[in-house]
Amino acid sequence: MTLFALPAMQRNQRDRQRTQDYSSLSSNITSYITNNSGNLPKDCTDNTTTAGTICQSPEKYINTKGVDQQGNPYKLNIKTCKTNENGNPCTTPIEELAAGYTEVKVYVVKQAKCVEDIQGKAEPVTSKRAFAVIGQLETGVFCLSSE
Repeated sequence: MTLFALPAMQRNQRDRQRTQDYSSLSSNITSYITNNSGNLPKDCTDNTTTAGTICQSPEKYINTKGVDQQGNPYKLNIKTCKTNENGNPCTTPIEELAAGYTEVKVYVVKQAKCVEDIQGKAEPVTSKRAFAVIGQLETGVFCLSSE
């Protein structure tokens, strides 16, 4: 019975570390806002090399290596939350977050907060400084609101 519990325990340990990395990202985004006259980072996707975006250097914002404890690179995405034409809250592609662990997707959704009952979704808020960090875990999706 112990052999069956070991993989679950290891998976939970890896998820705890990812959760800590996502919490660090949230703290670092808050510092970014403070150091940049209250402005959130520019929108960007998947470690783009566009100058002036934080997506190009996830290791400065998530952890010092830019990878999870298994060596999978964090793929940082920043987007602004907008309500769609049907009035539904903005979402992150849960399919991407659940699609495996060759890379680990993490989203910073600007002007948003986590939807309490729905994993991986954020809803718009009026605060220009609010954001939600939504990240991939092996056991689901993590979401942390800044406010």
